[in-house]
Amino acid sequence: PISNQVDGLFKEAVKAFRQHQIEMALRYFKEISMLYPHRPLYRVHLAIAYAEKNWMSFAESELETALRLDPQYMFAKETVAHLLFKL
Repeated sequence: PISNQVDGLFKEAVKAFRQHQIEMALRYFKEISMLYPHRPLYRVHLAIAYAEKNWMSFAESELETALRLDPQYMFAKETVAHLLFKL
């Protein structure tokens, strides 16, 4: 189960990302991913934040991890397709 603290951090991370505060979003997403490394949702969001910074090797690594955790995870697959399309 996800704690209220992690849920709050995730909401703050998404809010920071939407406000283009990428450094803050990255910090939150990294922390959440360390607390719950088995959750592909958090890995994908971290990958998206990395991609926003143009740190594509980090983004790729997080997406690979998300897909390794859940090979059928559609959000990860869609994110991979989106990032490939951008390139």
